[in-house]
Amino acid sequence: MKAAVWQQQPLAEPTAYALPIFDYPDSPLWRSAKLSGLVERLGTDELNAYSEVELLISKIDVFYDAWRRAQSKRLQFERQYPQRPRGEMDFSKASAGDLRIYLGLLTDEDEATSVFREWDRNVEGAEETVFGGDLRLEAIFAAERKATDQR
Repeated sequence: MKAAVWQQQPLAEPTAYALPIFDYPDSPLWRSAKLSGLVERLGTDELNAYSEVELLISKIDVFYDAWRRAQSKRLQFERQYPQRPRGEMDFSKASAGDLRIYLGLLTDEDEATSVFREWDRNVEGAEETVFGGDLRLEAIFAAERKATDQR
C-alpha cells in the first residue's frame, strides 16, 4: 500500500485479514462471590488474583472498543469504492489523497489490533496462571510479562 501511495505503483492484492481472537476468563467462584456480596470471604491471594484478572478485562474492553472503532472507520471508507468479482476492493479510480487516507486508516487499525492483541496475551497469561492454581500476584505479573515478551 505504501508503494501505491508514495511511488504511484499499482495496489498489490490484499492479504487475508485475520481478526483478533479473544475470550474472557470466567471463574464461577469469583462471579458467585461478587454476585452474593461475599468477596471479603475469599482469601487474600484469591481476592488479589481475581481482582487483577478483572482489571485486565476492563482494560481489554477499552482496547477492543478502540480496535472496533478503527475497523469501522476503515470499513466505512472501503464502502465508498466498488468491489471486484472476487470481493476485493477496487481502488483503481482512487486519488492519491484517498489512498493516503486509506493508508492512515489501515495503519490506525493495525496499531489498534497490535495493542489489543498485546492486552489479550496479558489476560491469557493471567488466566492460565490463575486457573492453573497459582494465585500469587507475582506469578500472575510474571505470566503477563512473559506473554508480552513472546510478542
